[in-house]
Amino acid sequence: MSLNAIDLEALHTPETRNEDFENLKQREYGFSILYIFITFVAIQFASLFLILGLSDYKTCSADSRVRIWMMLVGALLLLERGIAIRRQIARTNFHNYKFQSLENEDWKHEMQRKKLKSRPVSQDFIWLLLVVLSVIGLTWLLNIPTNGACDALIFYPVFIFSTFVLSSCIFTVIFASLCFCSRKLFCCCCNKSRR
Repeated sequence: MSLNAIDLEALHTPETRNEDFENLKQREYGFSILYIFITFVAIQFASLFLILGLSDYKTCSADSRVRIWMMLVGALLLLERGIAIRRQIARTNFHNYKFQSLENEDWKHEMQRKKLKSRPVSQDFIWLLLVVLSVIGLTWLLNIPTNGACDALIFYPVFIFSTFVLSSCIFTVIFASLCFCSRKLFCCCCNKSRR
C-alpha cells in the first residue's frame, strides 16, 4: 500500500483510538520548570514590594510615591500569578478529565477546550498595567536628585524589576516586528514567483 492511498477505515479502529489515547496521555499537562521559576521570581518580587511598601523598615525620602508604587505592583503581581496558576490548574484538570472520558466528547467539552486555549484578557490587562507602572517607577527613580536619599533595598529591586519588564517588552516588540516583516517578505516573494 502506498503512502498516498491511506485506508480511512483503519484510522477509526479501536486500536488506533487506543494508540491516540496513549499518545495524548503521555503528554504532560502540568507545571513546567520555567513556569515554576517565573512564578517563584514573581512572588519573590511581589512579597518584597508588599513588605517594603507596607512597612517603614526602609524608606525612600526622595520620593514617597515609590512606597505606593511598590504596594500596587506587588498586589498586581500576586493577582496575575493567582490568575495564571488557577488557569494552569484548570487546564491540567481539563486534560485529565479528557483522558478519562475520551469517548464522551460533547459540545460542552469542546467549548471548555476553546475557552482554555485562549488567554484571559484580565491577565493581559494586568501585564499592561505592570508595563505602565514600570515606566512610571523607573522615571521616578531616575529623577531622584543626587542629594535625595533612597535606600538600596528599595532602589535596586524597583530598578531591576522595571528594567527587566521594559527590556522584555522591547525585545518582544522587536521580535514580533521581525517575524511580521519576514512573513510579509516571504509572502511577497512567493506571490512574485507565482506570477
